[in-house]
Amino acid sequence: CAAGLATFDVLRDEDLPANAAAVGAHLRSGLRELARTHPSIGDVRGMGLMLGFELVEDRESKAPAARLAAQVVYRCFELGLLVIYCGLLANVIEMTPALTLTTADADAALAIIDHALADCEAGRFDDAKLAPYAGW
Repeated sequence: CAAGLATFDVLRDEDLPANAAAVGAHLRSGLRELARTHPSIGDVRGMGLMLGFELVEDRESKAPAARLAAQVVYRCFELGLLVIYCGLLANVIEMTPALTLTTADADAALAIIDHALADCEAGRFDDAKLAPYAGW
């Protein structure tokens, strides 16, 4: 109980819900900006710091780009950012960072996502890296 109460104190004293709302809005805005230059981003959604962006083959058909999602997750990992893919069609990149995430941290994450998407969209990702994780 003491640990739970201490956690509530930190949430209140550091105003972490407000931080999550503000930094989450910044991150969501940055992802929507990335969608302008990355045609594979079909949608950006979420609330606070729990965000996701859907990857599609093209925006007309909205066909899910599950393979691209796996590539982007792996490339982000190589560049120092941990994200996961999820969703019924395995084409949504989910981000659930700590409530203490800063705007600078969010900007660094956006730069990595931009880099990873650029690499994967341009075919600069070796699919053999994914082979050990087939069926994952």
